[in-house]
Amino acid sequence: MTRKQLTTSLTFGALLVATALFGAAALTGGAAAADATTNNTSATLTFDDQTLENGTVTVSEANLSDGGYVAVTNASGAVLGHSEYLEAGAHENVTVALSADPARGGVFIATAYLDDGDESFNASADPAYVNENDVAISSTAYVTVEESDAAPETTETTETTESTEVTTTAAETTETAETTADATEETTSTEGPGFGVVAAVVGLLGAALFVARSN
Repeated sequence: MTRKQLTTSLTFGALLVATALFGAAALTGGAAAADATTNNTSATLTFDDQTLENGTVTVSEANLSDGGYVAVTNASGAVLGHSEYLEAGAHENVTVALSADPARGGVFIATAYLDDGDESFNASADPAYVNENDVAISSTAYVTVEESDAAPETTETTETTESTEVTTTAAETTETAETTADATEETTSTEGPGFGVVAAVVGLLGAALFVARSN
């Protein structure tokens, strides 16, 4: 092997070693960057069992490393409501207004979402916070919906009113009948045939007395 060939071989070998080292460094740097991103984006939620009040539920604790939202879904995954935009950090007693009061209670799920930059929640565009296994970070609670007693009370009131009206009408009818009977009796006692006979007898007696006195 000539000196020129030896130099060429050494140069080519050095290039191969340098390329391998550069590639390894690049791979290591990329892995470190991915780990950093995963570790820096995290969230925790605490969603306790509760009773629905004024169409809202409360997430007692929400810690979002990059800010975002807390959305509440039912067991089927339908979004029932979401919080306002939350700044990065810890938040307590986060109120979530539901779009409509559920007819009955059940299992509700609170999920942490990142914001895509517009500070407006969109379940299709805003990604959920995930753990190291790419599972959405969420918390489950059982929400109770109290039944309203307004309808039975209204029915009872209506029935009472109707009963009062019937009683009042019956009393008025009785009073009218009694008044009519009294009027009939008075008319009979002053204008009947018996009264005419008595008046005639009294008149004859008066005439006889008048004649006797004249004699």
